[in-house]
Amino acid sequence: MASWVPDILGKPFAQRTLQLGEDADGPLVATLVRSLPSGLLRMLGPLADVDVLYVHGWSDYFFQRELARFWNRLGARFYALDLRRYGRSLRPGQAPGYITSLSDYDADISAALDARAGHARVAGGVDVGCPALVLLSRHSTSPMQWSDQITSTDSVLVVDDIARTATRIGNAVTVARIDGAIHDVFLSAPAPRDAAFSALERWLVGPGIALP
Repeated sequence: MASWVPDILGKPFAQRTLQLGEDADGPLVATLVRSLPSGLLRMLGPLADVDVLYVHGWSDYFFQRELARFWNRLGARFYALDLRRYGRSLRPGQAPGYITSLSDYDADISAALDARAGHARVAGGVDVGCPALVLLSRHSTSPMQWSDQITSTDSVLVVDDIARTATRIGNAVTVARIDGAIHDVFLSAPAPRDAAFSALERWLVGPGIALP
């Protein structure tokens, strides 16, 4: 397995290439990016000895420094995965993001977990086996025609459907709907982004607890 090397985001980020075999277009790889907490936080932070794995959505890759800093500040080790044919994992001659089955990403995620089991069908109900937080916008907007609402709503998915489906992924699910958030809530405007981080913080460590 490849070693950790400096990442394009600069310190403290590093990346490791995960070999996934080959297909007709050549080698397949995923890329794991990490940011580790510093100093006493890795031992005394409220999330010390916790690993976080961030997996991006369609037509995307990891670049959110602020999100990594949030988890590191709590003492967690932060990892992000660029899936095959995305971002750092895109190789010459490959069609960006091309995939024939979402289950192919199981290998990418398994490789990421081995380096430090992917897409689940939830219509019939699954249990993720642990408490879950679902962060999403309060409203959806159709992307078919531009409007100012696109900058403050989810223009990719129907958030009401997500909220209903979220109750089927386990026995301890918290749904937090953020007013003014877009599809990726942590790329929203400052006010809803701050609200999303606050909701995540409350869910992780509880209300009224002072954080570093």
